Amino acid sequence: MRILALEMNKMQISRCKEVRDRLGAYVDGDVPAAEHELIARHLLICAECRREEQALRRALEALKSSRPDGAPDSLLARFHAGLAEPQPVILRVPLMARTAVGLATALVLITLVWALPWRAPNHAPITTQRGPSTTAFRAADAG
Repeated sequence: MRILALEMNKMQISRCKEVRDRLGAYVDGDVPAAEHELIARHLLICAECRREEQALRRALEALKSSRPDGAPDSLLARFHAGLAEPQPVILRVPLMARTAVGLATALVLITLVWALPWRAPNHAPITTQRGPSTTAFRAADAG
């Protein structure tokens, strides 16, 4: 008998969780008719869920009855005046385009830094000097 009571208590806890999950929709009237009937029956036998349902209803009524006052006319006038003023247009370059330009610039700079030191200098061609041995051979050939 005690085991049966424990099992029924577990079923009740499980059912309470399901009902509590749907109480907001139930109070708002946003549940299908069959589900509405099941929740209503559960609320008849479960005092804890019924207290929660009543608290939700009181909170909903308090929210509905507390309507804020309208905005002052001066605030509305400033708001509408701000809408009428032209706003500056800010053009933003996408991040991908900025990144591409930055990478291209870096590549050009790296290429220039690497290539400039290897460029051939503009010096006059080196000429060979004729030494005495060359002159001696010419004299021997002529003679």
